[in-house]
Amino acid sequence: ELRPQGHAGFEAAVSVPGIGLKTQVEMLQCVETAEKKTHKSKVGGGTKTTVSYTHRRAWLPHYENSSSFKGKDTKGWKATCNAENPSWIGLPRPGSVYADSVRVGAFNITADLLRSVPLASRIDGGGVEGWAKQGGRYVSEMWVVTGAQNKHKIGWVRVSFFSNDWGTKEVTVLGKNDAGRIMPWEASPTWLCSGSSLFKLRMKDTWTKDAFFEDMRTEESAMVWVCRVAGLAALWVAFGMMAGPVSVLADCVPGLGPKLGDAAESVACFLAVLPAGCCCLLVVGLVWIVLYPLFGTAALALFAAGCVCGVLFRKQQRRQAADTARCVLPLGEQRPGNTPLMRTVQ
Repeated sequence: ELRPQGHAGFEAAVSVPGIGLKTQVEMLQCVETAEKKTHKSKVGGGTKTTVSYTHRRAWLPHYENSSSFKGKDTKGWKATCNAENPSWIGLPRPGSVYADSVRVGAFNITADLLRSVPLASRIDGGGVEGWAKQGGRYVSEMWVVTGAQNKHKIGWVRVSFFSNDWGTKEVTVLGKNDAGRIMPWEASPTWLCSGSSLFKLRMKDTWTKDAFFEDMRTEESAMVWVCRVAGLAALWVAFGMMAGPVSVLADCVPGLGPKLGDAAESVACFLAVLPAGCCCLLVVGLVWIVLYPLFGTAALALFAAGCVCGVLFRKQQRRQAADTARCVLPLGEQRPGNTPLMRTVQ
C-alpha cells in the first residue's frame, strides 16, 4: 500500500493499493506581478524603465515568499492581500510516490516506467484532526494568518490525493525483455545515436507495433521542429542585437533621432534573418550530412550560396565606393578635356 509522506495524520488516514499516489497541496497565497514599461527618450536614444506592481490571491502548489515583495505600499496590496504568506512547515509533502514494481501479464515493470501512468483518479480517506472534507478535498485554516488585517484568509490550505484509474487496465510497454523484466533498450554506438534508448508505456488503447512507433515518431518530430525554430529565433535575435549600435547612432541625429533610430532598428532586425538563416543551414547541414546525405548536402549548398552572395555583394559595394572616390576631385582640379565632373566644397 502507498501512503502520503510528511504528515502523520494523513499517513494513517490515507492509503491506496495502486500503482502510484499523488499528493496535491495548495495554499491560498498572495502573488505579486511586476510590469515593466520602457519608454524611449526623445533626445539621445536613451531609455527609461518604470515598474508597477499588482497583486492577486491564488491557490498555489508551492510556497510564494512574500517577504521579497516590493509593492506593499500600494493600495492594491492592502485591498487584495494585506498579510504575509505563511510558511509551509507541517503540511504534507507534495509529489508522487510509485510502487517499486508491478506485474503486467508475464512481465515486471519498474517504477521508472510506472511514472508514465497518469494519476488522475481522486481518492478519499479517513478523518484527520484539524482538517475538514470539502468537495473531495481536505481543507484547513490552521495556517491562516491571524489578525484583523487578514480578511482574505491568506494561508487557507487544501489537500487532494490521486491514484491511477483501475478502470483502465490495458497497457502497452516497449523495452527490452530481461528475463521477464522490462528494461530500457539502448541503441548501439555504431548507429550514430549513442545513448538513445527505447522505454515507453502507453495506456487506454491496445497499440500495435507500427502504431506505437509512429506515435513516437510524431512526438519526436514535433520536438525537433520546436528546437529548430527556437534555434533560428535565437540566432536572429543575436544578430539583431549585434546591429543595435546602428539605431543608437541614428537616434543622435538632431530632429529626426527617435524616428530615424526606430527605422534603423527595424531594418537591422529584418536583415539579421539572412546571417541567422545561413548559420542555421550550416548547423543543419553538418548534422544531416551523415544521417540524411541528400538533405544535408542541400543545406550546405544553400549555406555556401548565401556566403557567395554575401561576398559578391560586399565586393560590389567596395567597387561602387572606389568609383565614387575616383569621381570626386579637389576644388579647381579638372579631368582631361577641361570638363569638370564633380567638385567638393571645403
